Amino acid sequence: YAAAGQTVTIRRDGDRLFMKVQGTAPEGPLIPRSETRFQGPFGLIIEFQVDGQRATVEQGPYRIPLERK
Repeated sequence: YAAAGQTVTIRRDGDRLFMKVQGTAPEGPLIPRSETRFQGPFGLIIEFQVDGQRATVEQGPYRIPLERK
């Protein structure tokens, strides 16, 4: 996924998802909160759209749309 010049990599390892933001930030697990909503590292919330092509990252009052690359 990509937004505002940043790349966010989501990967699956078995039944777990992990998120890595481009740069020096470490990869972290995504903890399921619902079928499409996950808690990520640094207090991020990521919500996947059912079509699999889009996601939204929330941090505090900010919502950043992501497009699948």
